[in-house]
Amino acid sequence: MDHAFDLVVPLLRRVFAEKPWALLAWPAVAMVGGTLARWLLGQGSQRLAIVPRTKGGLLGIATGPFVHANAAHLAANPTPFLV
Repeated sequence: MDHAFDLVVPLLRRVFAEKPWALLAWPAVAMVGGTLARWLLGQGSQRLAIVPRTKGGLLGIATGPFVHANAAHLAANPTPFLV
């Protein structure tokens, strides 16, 4: 068990703390987290979307890019993001 831990911790440190990987890893984690939040909140997740002409919809400007409709939508977005 310790051997796996010794391998994983440096890898995670490199991916999430060192450039350029950290610039890509955190937004990818946010995309997965936003999609999980959408699935867990159900209809309540509409608050995370961009809603035109409403004050509450302004939150969606920050959260909208990280919320995806389904797993296929989530899987399709990292490639253009990385390019």
